[in-house]
Amino acid sequence: MFCTDVLAPYFLIFSNTTPHLLYYSHLPAMLVSLFFGLFVFLKNKNSINARFLFYISVVFFFWSFADIVTWVNVDSRIVMLSWSLMNILEPMLYLLVLFFSYSFVERDKNFFDLSKLAGLLLLIPVGVLVSSKFNIKYFDISKCEAVQGGLMNYVYFLEIFFSFWIIVYLIKSYIKAEKEFRGQVFNFSLGVILFLLAFSWANIFGNLTTDWNVTQYGLFGMPVFLGFLGYIIVKYKAFNVKLLGAQAIMVTLIILIASQFSFIQNQINKILTGVTLALAIVFGWQLVRSVKKEVAQREELEVANERLKQLDQAKSDFISIASHQLRTPLTVIKGYISMIMDGNFGAITTTISDSLNKVYISNQRLINLVEDLLNISRIESGRLQVVMENKQLEDLVASVCDELEHSAEKKGLKFEFIKPATKFPAVRMDEEKMRQVVMNLIDNSIKYTPKGSVTVSLKLQADNILFCVSDSGLGVRAEDMPNLFKKFSRGTGMSLIHTEGTGLGLYVVKQIVKIHGGRTWIESAGEFKGSKFYFEMPFVK
Repeated sequence: MFCTDVLAPYFLIFSNTTPHLLYYSHLPAMLVSLFFGLFVFLKNKNSINARFLFYISVVFFFWSFADIVTWVNVDSRIVMLSWSLMNILEPMLYLLVLFFSYSFVERDKNFFDLSKLAGLLLLIPVGVLVSSKFNIKYFDISKCEAVQGGLMNYVYFLEIFFSFWIIVYLIKSYIKAEKEFRGQVFNFSLGVILFLLAFSWANIFGNLTTDWNVTQYGLFGMPVFLGFLGYIIVKYKAFNVKLLGAQAIMVTLIILIASQFSFIQNQINKILTGVTLALAIVFGWQLVRSVKKEVAQREELEVANERLKQLDQAKSDFISIASHQLRTPLTVIKGYISMIMDGNFGAITTTISDSLNKVYISNQRLINLVEDLLNISRIESGRLQVVMENKQLEDLVASVCDELEHSAEKKGLKFEFIKPATKFPAVRMDEEKMRQVVMNLIDNSIKYTPKGSVTVSLKLQADNILFCVSDSGLGVRAEDMPNLFKKFSRGTGMSLIHTEGTGLGLYVVKQIVKIHGGRTWIESAGEFKGSKFYFEMPFVK
């Protein structure tokens, strides 16, 4: 039988009497979905996620194609065949979306079990009865459409059942998802749910009201779903696919421009649209090439950066091992020199004693350097061990000042520790590490103050105890201050004043204070105008 109220289509799907909205809703959605699914699949053929996405895009493409065939053809045999295919492809699409949801949430792992098998078995009645009168009763030539049987109610039941299953599963998965994965689950779930609502509502409403024009709007849910997937791929590198946002946007734009030929009637508008399409293809190709080049350069930088991190880690490991190996013999040398100078091996002359004293000082300098290197290695690898106890910071500072007072007086400096009038609250600290901090800061001031004074003070603040060592020494230039607490960094000209400095002490000071929840900084009016080194630490309340 042939319908006589409309003209037969050409190339099976094109007709001048068909509503333009049919092509505009179907062609872009089916082509974009097929391109997207094929693109992701070819980029990662071993991924279960990529396979399911490809299966969904293929089923959606053929369902959309069959729907167009059903709309435009006048041959009852073709209409009934395409209508029957739609009735089996439709529930298959929902089942594939269900499997895809499980695969995505399970992160490409094997998820198949008895419950999924049950979902698959529910399709068997549709496959068995699709060619019977339970599916299509007969063809109504007066309306040029097939009359559906009771099987369609079962198909819509499956759609509702699978949709409910998917939505409940995705909501539960979002609630249980790990924090770093939750964003992907949210965007995926939102895309799936919007697609299901649009597609299901349009088909079921069209069947109930026999207003089949409504079904055309349901297909717009697919580009929305693909948009969310594209966002997940670009932002989270999902599916192990390096999809460029420019690629997805340009292909979609080209398809949308090309789809306008489905409803343009004016010849001039067709020419203008053709020119626009050609320009979009040319400039889009250039844009994608440019973006690909930029991404390749960025990936090269990432690889180089990762290599630098590995080299830096190897350097830190080497320093740690070398420092450990050096510390023991240096400590032994220090011990024996001390014993010789004390006369444990017999009397020595003044000349020998002076020489040994210089060796002792140089050896101590090496021990301090090794200790700094070890501390840096431990800090950067997160292996620095601290034993926190409630201690009095003012007692620690007083003890260090007693040790260094002689060094200051030997240089002719006025050295003063302004002791607090009252007892301060205790500070939770590692006493050995904080002794190193205080020793380093005061010793620095003494070293870089040729004449004048060095003053150490403590001040109780609202939540912290403030330490300050102030000197009248060489000062620091403004441009040197930002780098002063960095590794191997020294103020301009400092190496001429104190040749033995390494530029590690202040870096270690800053890191140790930071571990204790405090901060470190410097103030100086400028070169040759003295300096003030500060750190503050919270006290125990």
